[in-house]
Amino acid sequence: MVVSVGNATSELAGRCKETAIRTCKSMASAEKTFQRALMRGTEQGEFRIHDTRGGRAFFYCVLQGLVLTAKASRDRKLLNDVVKVTLSVLD
Repeated sequence: MVVSVGNATSELAGRCKETAIRTCKSMASAEKTFQRALMRGTEQGEFRIHDTRGGRAFFYCVLQGLVLTAKASRDRKLLNDVVKVTLSVLD
């Protein structure tokens, strides 16, 4: 789903109102999932994050970037490094 939403957003959303509405709804749903996870982790003391709204958008953007990077490169070390740095914001 991430790939198709990313493609639809970058290729069609600027030209098609219906696509823009659907991709925005899908993105909002994914971001809310990240926000719930961030809030749960904060409540359980796993990490501290004060801006769950910004955090959810950050993690969604990173996810989109990882998908594109994985398409362009099969370098698992690079992908793992990106994930490690991304997760370091939770420390």
